[in-house]
Amino acid sequence: MDFEASYKGKRWHASTKKVFADDAAQDAAREPSKPAAAARGRRVDQGAAVTLPRSEVVRRLRELDWTQTFDWSPGARHTRALTAAEAVGLQAVESSADDDSHWEGYQLRDVARMERHGGLCFDAIAAGYGFELEEGDVLVESRHRLDHPDDGPDDMNDPITTRLDQLPLLAYPFGLAHQRQASEVAESTNCWATNSTARVS
Repeated sequence: MDFEASYKGKRWHASTKKVFADDAAQDAAREPSKPAAAARGRRVDQGAAVTLPRSEVVRRLRELDWTQTFDWSPGARHTRALTAAEAVGLQAVESSADDDSHWEGYQLRDVARMERHGGLCFDAIAAGYGFELEEGDVLVESRHRLDHPDDGPDDMNDPITTRLDQLPLLAYPFGLAHQRQASEVAESTNCWATNSTARVS
């Protein structure tokens, strides 16, 4: 079996909180800062990449939770996983190999880290080392780049660049049987996300 070929995968696109923060800090140091479109008083283009405080992106994402109907066919789940990963700077690579080190699924890779290191390296693998992730796992890991359970108010002050039209891909539910849990209700009322009276979307 050609393991190198299987690691390159047939499909590219593509999480862990600290990696995302490190990349954002390094990118900010290399590029001059630009004010967010909303801060400049202009209408935000939903299809263009915009830079906003992470708290604002998470607020918008949580407002989308449980409000949409998704296509759960295999092809639609696959496309959603790839595009959702791409929306947060990841590359979802699928491998069909099934052996002792591959489990016929997805691996998530950090695009910025691969660019800095000139290709795939251990540190660039964000999740799914053995290609064991399913579509729902890809969505969970990708969402955690924006909205991680361990994040607090300081994390939410960080600016992030994203495309608002892709946020619906990261909204719950993540599968046909995915049901809203009490913990998700509590998460949606977290004080730093609304900065006001708690509310449930």
